[in-house]
Amino acid sequence: EHDSLKAGCLLHCLPYSDADKTGQMTGLVTDILPEIMENLGIEEMKTEWQGFENYEEMIAALAEGSIDVAFPVSGDLYYAEVNGFYQSDPVLASAMELVYRGEYKRDKKARFAVNENNRMHDDSIRILFPEAELVAFSSIEECLEAVVSGEADFTILNGLRADDILRNRKYRNLGCIQTGRQEEICLGVAAGNGSLLRLLSRGIRALDEDFALSRTYRYREGLYANTTADLLADNLGLFWAVILG
Repeated sequence: EHDSLKAGCLLHCLPYSDADKTGQMTGLVTDILPEIMENLGIEEMKTEWQGFENYEEMIAALAEGSIDVAFPVSGDLYYAEVNGFYQSDPVLASAMELVYRGEYKRDKKARFAVNENNRMHDDSIRILFPEAELVAFSSIEECLEAVVSGEADFTILNGLRADDILRNRKYRNLGCIQTGRQEEICLGVAAGNGSLLRLLSRGIRALDEDFALSRTYRYREGLYANTTADLLADNLGLFWAVILG
């Protein structure tokens, strides 16, 4: 009955979703939805993309019907029930990484830097560290900088993002360790839209087993920015050897 699908995507969330310099949507979502449509035999379905800076705003748009599907959403059932949406079958799952500075020391009352525009990890932090203090920052970059400076003890990164983000030179003093919790990444639809939910889950089950994971690699390079200054700093000894030689 529909000739288009309105898809809401979280920005600054590669390899899952983002917008490129021209404003076009990019990331895993741009591979997953067309592949699902092809698996369902409805390739002619047009997708209308909308990017969101804030996770809560994306979920609210889903509930009010201004978008049909949201990505990425957490597989946390309690959060979905409270906020009035359903999750599809998982698109993929990855480990959650605890990021720290210096030597890792577990502290039940640790200060966690959390991204106020993406609160997908908050419940997991409360489960792992029920006495922790959560301090909000406006981006994951600010969260990491807070850990670097000692303003916070930890932050959390999705496992498919952690290695590439922490390769950036400014985070060279940070380490990470797996929390033991897996984060399921799903498509979300509004509560009551069971027909769309069943279609999406059917399309996901028809994907090749490694389809989603293999497609994330092409988008992960956007998480690492090796500047000229970084190259010079990393190769300073070689640089002087060439100059003095």
